[in-house]
Amino acid sequence: MAIKHLHINIILISIFIISCGGGDKAVTPDAIVPDVAYIPGQHYGDTLGYVDYLAGNTPVIITVAHDGTLTPSSIPDRTSGVTTRDMNAQKVAERFAYHFVQRSGGLFPHVIVSNLHRTKLDPNREIVEAAQGNLGAVQAYNAYHTFIQTAIDTVETYFNSGVLLDLHGHGHDIQRLELGYLLDSNDLGLGNVQINAPTYAEKSSLSQIASLSPATFSEVLRGPTSFGGLIVTKSYSYSSAGTGSDVYTFDAVPSTTTASPGADPYFTGGYTTSTYAVGEINVIQIEANYDRARDTARAYGALGSAIEEALFDFYREHTGQPIY
Repeated sequence: MAIKHLHINIILISIFIISCGGGDKAVTPDAIVPDVAYIPGQHYGDTLGYVDYLAGNTPVIITVAHDGTLTPSSIPDRTSGVTTRDMNAQKVAERFAYHFVQRSGGLFPHVIVSNLHRTKLDPNREIVEAAQGNLGAVQAYNAYHTFIQTAIDTVETYFNSGVLLDLHGHGHDIQRLELGYLLDSNDLGLGNVQINAPTYAEKSSLSQIASLSPATFSEVLRGPTSFGGLIVTKSYSYSSAGTGSDVYTFDAVPSTTTASPGADPYFTGGYTTSTYAVGEINVIQIEANYDRARDTARAYGALGSAIEEALFDFYREHTGQPIY
């Protein structure tokens, strides 16, 4: 597989994701995404400041649906569905993007963030449950998914394979990353010979990259060169005067350490994963635990770096091409 040729002038700017605005604003039919030519490394947003898009020029897309903080009174609280915030998921995305830009020499992932609190909008659901009929929430929802589609269109124009990482946080007791590929516990409980049957690769959100890889599907899914298998090999050490060294490691399911969640709680992948794992786009839903993954700056810094390194190795191993 060859990467399609891409001619873009890179403008290196700050990659930190900024929540735009915060007060109540008039909702009009003009509250939509800008009709412009997107420049890699630049931030864009809808006219209400409810969605942020960092335009990229690589085959990587990051989405963060549930770490917004804006609570405009013009959008009523949702009366059904989950409203819990995925604390510091956006920070993980920021650190991922920072390491990505540094290690690539100035290239950018695409990053889409919902700035609205989940009490107002849940863009990782179909629109009825997500916005519950409010015009402002509907427009923010449409902006969020328009930016995702913009990123996907760019990736599919210039590359033969893309990866979308949908970042979340879970509150389950077991402190590990839950990697969702649209396969449930029963699927993951199968042995490698059984799960290598074409049915499981085809129903997963890794179907395209699995078709490119020389490895078996079980190896792509949970072997040493799987995304989870690579993450569990990473370790990050921080040293401070007087406090010694602090080492961060991450467990994950499915991976080489845990092939299946069994009867334990596990998120298989939500609306974003099932909607966009089509064609040349592969999707991994990452549900990060809180303790020593999202609870401190060191933790989410280490996690962002681990995800970036693991994705680089995973993509190269199974597509035969580097991300950058």
